[in-house]
Amino acid sequence: MNSFGEIIRMQFKESIQYKWSFALTLIIYPIMLLITIALFKSIYAYNHTNLIKGYSLDRMIWYYVAVNFIYNCIWNYTDIRISERILNGNLTVDLLRPVSLFKFEFARAIATRITAVICEFIPGLFLFSLIYYPGFLTVASFAKFSIMVIMAFILYYLFNFILGLAAFLTKNNTSIVAIRMAFVNITGGALIPLEFYPGWLNRILDFLPFKYIFYWPVQFFLNRESTRNLEVLLHIFGLQLVWALILYLLCKFLWGKVVKQFCAAGG
Repeated sequence: MNSFGEIIRMQFKESIQYKWSFALTLIIYPIMLLITIALFKSIYAYNHTNLIKGYSLDRMIWYYVAVNFIYNCIWNYTDIRISERILNGNLTVDLLRPVSLFKFEFARAIATRITAVICEFIPGLFLFSLIYYPGFLTVASFAKFSIMVIMAFILYYLFNFILGLAAFLTKNNTSIVAIRMAFVNITGGALIPLEFYPGWLNRILDFLPFKYIFYWPVQFFLNRESTRNLEVLLHIFGLQLVWALILYLLCKFLWGKVVKQFCAAGG
């Protein structure tokens, strides 16, 4: 545990060095928000409506803001980093560490997201609220959102770790990463709300973990009526736990398989 905490501390110190990158993000984000506001105001005005697929104008705008916030909290490069380690031979060193590659990358991901929350998410929420106040947001809905995002971070990390292991076979998983980004955004509701999809497709997406990474955390952030019941929170949280367990066991299983092949190939 001490080693795990030390990795988080060292990675946090490394991440905090890129403060100008975070500052640039805080300049770009308000511009993106203003563009989003102008776009959806035009769409709602053109359709002469106050609701589209159950979303009011303010909730539709904040839907996409919330997606960006979730990315701030969950993003990691685990899949790419594992591929690079295989290509440059550093994986051999990783296997000699007292901390497993899974824990090492998990600690790095935690540290970078702590930095992002402090330098991007919190300032971004404050700044965006000044520009376009989220009147629907409450302390309770934000607390529920925070719980959902913590689990979303775990799910996203586990999924990326599994994709990283694919590099043992492909060596370079750049194309897989590109496909992953598009697939997760579409199936998770990060591209457009899932209400715009046909019913049959939504029923299929219920059997995938991605809507629990983006769509449902956003719903809690927006304080939609369907999320105000405690039973709904417990149900979605339970499904996130189930998916986390499934993905974790898959990580363990695949790691055991690919490491044996890697050792055999390396003599």
